[in-house]
Amino acid sequence: KGPNNPVPPLRRRLLLLEDDPQDGVHWTVQGLGPGNATQSSGTALTLDDQGRYLVGLYKCADDCDPEAEIRVYEPGGALSDVIPLQAGVYAPQDLAWNPAGYVVMASAISDQPWTSRFLVQAFTPGKLAPVWVYEKPAPMGLYLAWALTTSQGRVITAGVGDGGFPIISYLYP
Repeated sequence: KGPNNPVPPLRRRLLLLEDDPQDGVHWTVQGLGPGNATQSSGTALTLDDQGRYLVGLYKCADDCDPEAEIRVYEPGGALSDVIPLQAGVYAPQDLAWNPAGYVVMASAISDQPWTSRFLVQAFTPGKLAPVWVYEKPAPMGLYLAWALTTSQGRVITAGVGDGGFPIISYLYP
């Protein structure tokens, strides 16, 4: 809001809602920042082995050139860690906690207009570098990792390839 714009822009903000049967409902609405980020929106959620919330999201300024990241929230809504994702990575489409002690993310990465690559990465909270990365080799086109599940020693991902064809990957990291 200002003298030249009396109506503030509509903005999206990350919302985390906890429903604890003993403590009641806790609402956490992400505020402004850091930097020039005025908007954020959650795209994926999972819990780790300590009961923390791992949230995949994008953040951006009002013009919304999105930057993807994973945030770790303690029960009660306190932010404890931010894992920024590299430039060109789309917001996480799915997250899953792996018994090996890391979160696995399904998404895509693009470094050229109208192309993307199927991307699966694993991160340990508190560390910026991925534990491992899988990019499906494919010809130029649009590819997106959409969903995943994990177990000890295995990650299964599903997504869509160029032309709408399904993709399933079995990974053994």
